Amino acid sequence: MRSSLALTALVATALGCGGARPAQPTTPPPATAPPAAGAPPLAAIGDKADHVCQSDDAEAVAHFNRGVDRFDAGDPAGAIDAYKAAIARDADYCDAIDNLALVYRREGRLDEAIALYERSLAIAPHNQFAWQNIGVAYRMRGRHADAMRAYRQLTTVSPTNPEGWFGVAQMALMAHQAAEARDAARRAEALYLAADSPLVEDARLLLGFAAIALADWPTVRATLEPQYAKLADDAEVNLALGKAYLEPDALDRAKARQYLQRARDLGATVTDALWQRAQ
Repeated sequence: MRSSLALTALVATALGCGGARPAQPTTPPPATAPPAAGAPPLAAIGDKADHVCQSDDAEAVAHFNRGVDRFDAGDPAGAIDAYKAAIARDADYCDAIDNLALVYRREGRLDEAIALYERSLAIAPHNQFAWQNIGVAYRMRGRHADAMRAYRQLTTVSPTNPEGWFGVAQMALMAHQAAEARDAARRAEALYLAADSPLVEDARLLLGFAAIALADWPTVRATLEPQYAKLADDAEVNLALGKAYLEPDALDRAKARQYLQRARDLGATVTDALWQRAQ
């Protein structure tokens, strides 16, 4: 499947990590890893006292809390210093390690962030936030196989966290593994829907792009047409919807011509045979 404009936006690696879904800081930050596109992840730690690796060192916890405050205040340098101080007091304090990695990642220091996430996971392999965030960092670094591995592990560690399934769907689409992308996007869609999350629309977009590759025209219509307003300039989407309305189960030649003409205008190749079917 060609990479369409909308798909490129969904799998972009530069958004607050990735473009359209900037993360909203929560406390502590490890849970705020921005996924590839759209919005912040659903999973979140509630407050400063709720840790994955609770430290018994009161001074380390105080440094950690100061780091959270500095991060929320827009002071990354202050947050870095505070998290480093927390780690110096307690080398196994994975929450401080995760938060320091998050700041580094947002500062573009990806290799340092990845090394920290890997250190955190060696301490706490069950840490879903570290798996979620390292997947983002790997993807931003262009290490797509590692990103897929991390997202798959997240689906094992926390199968009800939709971000793991969403990440698997994204990486599978990039690797032209449409069937896996479809299945993972459906899992993400169901979990977002159960949580009454607006991110369900992002999952449906991924499902729609997988459906194009699989020539699953009913799913193309059901997932992409409701969001057409933001896809109108995507040649591949228009071409796919044109084909979808030439299928016997939803034959509508007028609609097909409309989408196919738009696809032509955007530079897509619409074969004479396909155009004649729309007449």
